[in-house]
Amino acid sequence: MRPYRTMPTQKLDKGEFRNEDDAVAVETALELRLEKEFIAAFVCSPGFEKELALGYLIDSGILRSGDEIHSIKCAGNVCTVMPKEGSPIESHVRPVHVRRVVTTECSAPEILQQLRTASGIPRLEAHLSVPTSRLFEAVKLIRESQEIRKKTGATHAAFLMDMSNDKHSIVEDLGRHTAADKCIGMAVKSGYDLESSFMLTTGRLTADIVSKCAWASIPLLASAAVATDAAIKFAQRGNVTLVGSLRGQGMRVYHEGAASLLV
Repeated sequence: MRPYRTMPTQKLDKGEFRNEDDAVAVETALELRLEKEFIAAFVCSPGFEKELALGYLIDSGILRSGDEIHSIKCAGNVCTVMPKEGSPIESHVRPVHVRRVVTTECSAPEILQQLRTASGIPRLEAHLSVPTSRLFEAVKLIRESQEIRKKTGATHAAFLMDMSNDKHSIVEDLGRHTAADKCIGMAVKSGYDLESSFMLTTGRLTADIVSKCAWASIPLLASAAVATDAAIKFAQRGNVTLVGSLRGQGMRVYHEGAASLLV
């Protein structure tokens, strides 16, 4: 499978939208097993599956070196690592190890099915009109407000604007997912009308970020970054308007759904 594919989009250029195909990254899933034991499921780019399995087992402390491995076989979306007989294997990562959360109760085939079909997410029916100028203003606001990033360069941010009363919230966090979670939580606590709101994030537009907006009834999600193929499928299924490459006075619309854009 190629790590990217071409999908139709609308590009805003010199104040006008025009149809233009764009290359978008592919999201796929890989399940890692050590013998018959489930270790983790990853959402990742296709390719170098054996290297991903080996690297994760080494850098999480489960295996000490590649010499402990007898074979690595990848079939479909499942990668099985067979250790050499008698190899000393850590059955779990010690508490002193700090790692990103990649484990899940779902298998890779289940995750892959979700990525391909966007099954289970709600479809938004509310309709919101958003001037493109408000999106450009939001980009400026989110950049100016990222105090932690200015000092450290280490954080993402999420911005949520309630168009019905012209209120907005901005949250910084190390993770783009947790920044979105915190921003939505802050908006709910403050009584925002999420159906009349749009979200801007500093990170890539992936399926899980689109899913958050669909479940929260946020009809428009935008970013200065780009979208993946699964994100576009989720936006189409959830009827979420999805906008990327928001820079200068340009943008790329991957899907226009419950929120319409006014130039």
